[in-house]
Amino acid sequence: MNAQEPKNEIDALGWQLARQMYGHNYAPSFGVIKIASAQSLEDVQQEIKKQYEKSKPGDASYEITDSNAMLKQVQNCFDYRGDQGAGLELTSEQETSLKETQQDFVSKICDFVSDSSIIYSTSIEEGLPIYYTFWHFAFVILNPEGESLFLFGAASD
Repeated sequence: MNAQEPKNEIDALGWQLARQMYGHNYAPSFGVIKIASAQSLEDVQQEIKKQYEKSKPGDASYEITDSNAMLKQVQNCFDYRGDQGAGLELTSEQETSLKETQQDFVSKICDFVSDSSIIYSTSIEEGLPIYYTFWHFAFVILNPEGESLFLFGAASD
């Protein structure tokens, strides 16, 4: 999990997800940065660099995507349960609780998406508090007229 305390409600949900998804040789982590006044992708990259000094957001690739593709990738990561050597083994009650938290997390992300949003899928991982073996996602939701969001998640062994 992240070394810092949760910074906002979405980040707190990410922490909750990481606890609920922790399994045998399977450790997920999530992070969220809310950015109050980003007019461009460069503004977002500067804020990422401020929050994670060792990151190199300027060296990463960014590809414009849409909310459906973003949510599908996040859901695919959420649905991964591992293999024989690593992964999640949940009771039906734990699975139900996890699905509810995942739905809350996705709902909070969707609150940031509007018709004017520009969504980028990014390859950034260096310098972030993550290491991935099983899955990884990172997205920027740029809202030049409102609050933007950088979110990431990964699972490792």
